[in-house]
Amino acid sequence: MPGTVVGWEYYSGAAGRPITFSVMRAEGTPQPGNCNFTLVGVNSFSSSVSGYDRIDLSDSDYISVKPGDYIAMTFTGGSNIR
Repeated sequence: MPGTVVGWEYYSGAAGRPITFSVMRAEGTPQPGNCNFTLVGVNSFSSSVSGYDRIDLSDSDYISVKPGDYIAMTFTGGSNIR
């Protein structure tokens, strides 16, 4: 069922660390070792606290998602993000 990402919840090991959440969609049927993805949307921000946090996105940053989409998360600075 299609939906919309309106925010992110995560646990950070330290405040002030850059975090990026991305939504990607496979092009065609993924095959081992051979799959292309299209970036559907991306949200980047810095963790505001050490511990549990929730980011509510503004309407312009919402990401429309479809079944089968993939979520990726990247972070730097030695944070533990869960």
